[in-house]
Amino acid sequence: MRTVKEIVRREISAEELAHFCASRKGRRFCLRHSVVKGGDFSGRSFPRAEFYNNVLPECRFVAANLGGAMLGELDAPAASFRSAMLVEADVVWSTLTEADFTGVAADRASFMDCDLSGADFHDASLVGANFIGCNLSGADFSGARLSLIQLTNCVLDDVQGLDLCRGYEDPILFSGRTW
Repeated sequence: MRTVKEIVRREISAEELAHFCASRKGRRFCLRHSVVKGGDFSGRSFPRAEFYNNVLPECRFVAANLGGAMLGELDAPAASFRSAMLVEADVVWSTLTEADFTGVAADRASFMDCDLSGADFHDASLVGANFIGCNLSGADFSGARLSLIQLTNCVLDDVQGLDLCRGYEDPILFSGRTW
């Protein structure tokens, strides 16, 4: 019995995407090698989903459950993950410039080799998250829960909300940072 429902195509309309999401009925969701402009995944549950090598400009994942998901090689400028669950998600080799992560729950998530420049992590929960080799220039972490996060070899120019002089109850580990 097949447990994975997947789309492997080039271009998908928002209507096709909505139909596909509604038809997955408990199967693991995979979206690969697709282009979806302005797609709306809001409020949907995609635990352990795979979004790999997709172009998703201006897509909305508002309040979506992407816990444990693999988001790899995404080109998703201005995507909205507002209030989404990304707990233990892996986000790798992705371009998420100007993305909205306001209020996201991304505890223990890993962001590796991502362009998150201008991203908004305002009021996000990032406890135990790892950022490795990411461009965080101009990102805003104001009000975010940052206990035990790790920032390794990241570009941190003009980052807001990382007050390095303030004592945290749990440390933020910086290594190999670029200012």
